[in-house]
Amino acid sequence: MINLTYTKIAVPEQLVAEIQAAGILRYPDAGFMFYGITITNSTTLVLCNDAIPDVDVAKIDAVVAAHIGVPIVTIAAPMERDGRPIVVTAPNPEGWKSYYTGAGDKLAPREIGNGDRLRLSFAGPGTQAIKIQFSEPVEMHDGQMTYSPPVNWTFDDVFDFFVVIPATPSVANGAGTGNANKYPIGGGANMFIPAAGNGAWDIDLATAVPVPMDTPAGFYEANRDSGAVSVGVHPGKSAFTLLDVPLKVYFARKIPMGNSLGIFDVDAYKTQWVSERWLLCLEVIKASAGAGECAGWILAYRRNPQ
Repeated sequence: MINLTYTKIAVPEQLVAEIQAAGILRYPDAGFMFYGITITNSTTLVLCNDAIPDVDVAKIDAVVAAHIGVPIVTIAAPMERDGRPIVVTAPNPEGWKSYYTGAGDKLAPREIGNGDRLRLSFAGPGTQAIKIQFSEPVEMHDGQMTYSPPVNWTFDDVFDFFVVIPATPSVANGAGTGNANKYPIGGGANMFIPAAGNGAWDIDLATAVPVPMDTPAGFYEANRDSGAVSVGVHPGKSAFTLLDVPLKVYFARKIPMGNSLGIFDVDAYKTQWVSERWLLCLEVIKASAGAGECAGWILAYRRNPQ
């Protein structure tokens, strides 16, 4: 039994009313009305109930402190000399560093920034694409696309920038002892559901490709720092799923390249988490005549940029 005992209360009945008015106390059952409040004497208030959650204990403590006049310590926010508050916006996760790059990583052996470049060359009309990959998760922020010479690019020329999320590799288990089953979600796609050694499929979490869900309804989790995939603690309520089909998700779609400055800038505020198992793709469709080149760079945040 948990006993919260408060002493030196001038008017316990008034404190009870204040606690009730704060919307903290409720009726868990008939035997513990208002968490079993009792007044043992004129200056002591006792609350008894095993069901008091920690969050309510903290709230009750605050109400009692205010009632008996205990000062609440506050820390003034930083501000300018004229009183305007100083606000620093930092879209990067704590501990992640800014990383400007025009290339992906080399994966084997691991060499940061020595992968394929976001650069394409055209002798004339045509379609080309380049894919890059990082060796650890990154948070995409913004970037830039340039093309030269501008006179050889028109508004009929366009580029796409998107992410390819590969399908999670799987192997059929005819013995029915696998670690996963498939559940159809429509369109010929299936999501994987963990199985306790009685599944029809085997997947390797070391190569599984996480897919984030807008509403947590998956069965797997992905560590946003390391990228490691694991079975979710809360089945059907996890933030990620695994699919047996690839996905293509666009960041930029059919952006025209006819700007006479030969440049396209993106300055975003929010970031987008990108798994190290995803591929970032730049695809350019050049419809106009003449040779030309194009290249891009991105600003991302990552834990280990060196």
